[in-house]
Amino acid sequence: MPLTNARSLAMTAMGPIICGSTYLVTQTLLPLDTPFTAAAIRAIPAGILILLWTRQTLTGGWWLKAMVLGTLNIGLFFTCLFAAAYRIPGSLAALLLASQAVWVLLLSRWWLGTGFSVTAVLQCGFGVGGVVLLVTPDQNGLDPAGLGFALLGALSMAAGIVLSKRWARPPDVSQLSLTGW
Repeated sequence: MPLTNARSLAMTAMGPIICGSTYLVTQTLLPLDTPFTAAAIRAIPAGILILLWTRQTLTGGWWLKAMVLGTLNIGLFFTCLFAAAYRIPGSLAALLLASQAVWVLLLSRWWLGTGFSVTAVLQCGFGVGGVVLLVTPDQNGLDPAGLGFALLGALSMAAGIVLSKRWARPPDVSQLSLTGW
C-alpha cells in the first residue's frame, strides 16, 4: 500500500476512533455526572482555536443563526451525548445516536421539502442496521433518562444539520469559521 493511501486510511480511521472513545473516556475518566462540563471541555477549546485561526466575524442575523446552530450541533448535542454516556452503556448510546440519519431524512422532508429517495432510505437503513450489527446493547442498563438524552442528542444534531443546509452560510465567512462560531 503506497504511503499516501496508508496516511489517508489512518486519517480516516481517526474520526471514528476519537468519537468512539467518548463513551469509554466518559465512563472511566471524567468526574461523575457532569455532562455540561464535559461538553464544554470538548467543544470550547476547538471553537476558540478555529476562531483564532480564521479571524472572521459574523454580521447581522447570522449571530442568532450561529447561536441556534451552535446550540443544536454542539451545546445541546454534546451535553446529551455525555448525559447518555453516563447513564446507559456506550453501545446503546451509539445505537440511539445512529438514528440521527433517520431524523435528518424526516426533518429535511418537513423543513426543506425534500422527498424520500430510495437511496436515502436505504442509506439510513444500512447505517442504523450496521450499528445494530456492531454493538450489542446491554439490556441491564436501560435508564429512561439516558435513553431520552441519546434520542434528544440525535434529534438535536439532525435539526442542526438540516438548518445548516437551509441557511447555507454567509458569503464572507468560511465554513471553518462558521463552525468555530
